[in-house]
This record gives sequence, structure tokens and C-alpha cells, in this order.
Amino acid sequence: MDLGIQLAALIICACAVSSEDIPDLEDSIPRFEQICDLFAKDSYFRPNHLVEGKRWRIYYTWNIEMRDRCVDMTFEWATVAATQRLWSDMHEYLETEPPWEAALLLMTMGSRDHQMMLFPDQGPAGRMLGVPNVRRDANVLIPKKSVPLLKFQMRIMNINLQPFLVVMDCITAVTTLSVKADVIPPYKEFYHAASLQVPYPYGKPSCIEHQQKFTEHYKKDYEI
Repeated sequence: MDLGIQLAALIICACAVSSEDIPDLEDSIPRFEQICDLFAKDSYFRPNHLVEGKRWRIYYTWNIEMRDRCVDMTFEWATVAATQRLWSDMHEYLETEPPWEAALLLMTMGSRDHQMMLFPDQGPAGRMLGVPNVRRDANVLIPKKSVPLLKFQMRIMNINLQPFLVVMDCITAVTTLSVKADVIPPYKEFYHAASLQVPYPYGKPSCIEHQQKFTEHYKKDYEI
């Protein structure tokens, strides 16, 4: 796998302990971009719904296994200061620079506070370009002009009045389903309903131990 793609994938997931957790999918990138286009059909996405000061927790994944790892994400509006910091760290290492003046969201992920700036891309609602700050996060030497811009399709889905956030990486195919961390974790029927709209098979639950403890506590308190 291309070094830039590998580094970016590791930071995006904020959960992979080695490059072996990310499959070598480079030859399939054009197909993954087509799948992103399919997933984006009739997409609903409003960035202000993400910027509410609440954490989103990943509870289900496709094309990567997180098992008991619990990974939270937060979103905030991209400020001039944050954009300038990222430019200073990354502009020499990017294959192609994004439209820095169009920076929209700063996403922070995982216990190590991995950060990525998101920029609106051409195409359907929720299509984003991403610049992860791999220079601060990666424990390897990064050659200059080696890190590609990442491509995502983000989509907010409502299932039984419960909002879900799906983030699909159009380069690595890694896809995550998140719900706000302060609500009851979704049950299997929610996963099934979401899976019908995500065009990848074999999704896997994540943050499993936390989900089980939360569910047992909920059932005990409400005598389900």
C-alpha cells in the first residue's frame, strides 16, 4: 500500500495498532470511489448537526475491526488559527494541497486527539476532502509530497428517530457508524437497518464490552 494512504488510514481509524489492520486495497480505489457515489445518492448532511459539543462514538465498522476499542469523535468549526497550524505542519508533505481558505470542520478522534481538517469537495452533500495531521501522529519518517488528500462521504441517517453518522473513506473503504456517546448504544436491529444502506458486507460491532455493560445496566434500571 502507498505510504501516504497507509499513514492516513491509521490516523483516520485511530484504532489500528499496525498496518496489518488496514487491508491492501490500493488497486480497488476506483471501485471504492464508485461505491461512495452510490452511497451518496439522496444523501443528507448538515455540518451544523455535528458541531454541537457532543462526542460521537463508533459502534460499528466495515473493512476494519475495532472489537473492544471505543473511539470517540468530536467536530468543531475550522478556525483560521487551526487551519494555519495544520498548514504549517502539513503543506510540505501533501501530494496536493486543499483549498485552505475553504476549511470547514476540524475533527478530533481517539484518546490521542488525532486531528483532521475537512474541506467540502465537489459532488453530493457530505463529500469531503480530508487532511490528517500525520506529521504529529505518525511514528515514522514521512517523505515530503507523500501524503494524499483523503476523500470521504459523510451521511447522517435517522433510524427510529435516532441520528447516526456514517463516515465512508472513498480511498481505503474503511467505514464507521457512530451515534452520540451520551445516548443508549444502538441495538442489533439498528445495525441491520443501517447495513441495508451501506453497500459493504460483513460489518462488525465495535466498543463491544462497553455496549454490553451499558445494555445490562439499562435493562436492570428499567426492568426490561
